[in-house]
This record gives sequence, C-alpha cells and structure tokens, in this order.
Amino acid sequence: MPRYYFDAQDGAQFCDPDGTELPNFAAAKREAYKILCQLLPGKEAHVLESGTFTLTLSDEDRLVLMTLDVATTLSPAARAL
Repeated sequence: MPRYYFDAQDGAQFCDPDGTELPNFAAAKREAYKILCQLLPGKEAHVLESGTFTLTLSDEDRLVLMTLDVATTLSPAARAL
C-alpha cells in the first residue's frame, strides 16, 4: 500500500515524519481534506491576518501531488477600512 505525507504550513511548517499508508490517491485526497478540516479550528486569526494556510499532500518519494490552500484576499474596499 502506498504511503502519503501531509505537511502543513501556517507561518510555521509542520512536516509529517511518518506518513500514512492509504490504498490509493483518491483516498489520500479525502484524507488531506479531513486533516485540513481538523487543523483549521484555532487558526482563524492567523488565516485572517496573514492570509494563508496550506496543506501539502506528497507521495512516498515526497513528490507533491496536491496542495490545499486556505487564503484570505481583501478587496480594495476592505483595504481602506
């Protein structure tokens, strides 16, 4: 069974040292989404202030397969506030 790694970055970087064995890429994508949803609570201030939170899904060779980004983009009207 292939091993996948889930690394997060929110200003600080967390590298998944062990990875997770999953049956296929489709299962790894679902797991990445679940992990993102678990990590976001408590990160609201960071995402709203800095504008980013990233979760990267890599294969066993650490080749990046997918990146999930949560981003805040202020419109010109909000920048004036």
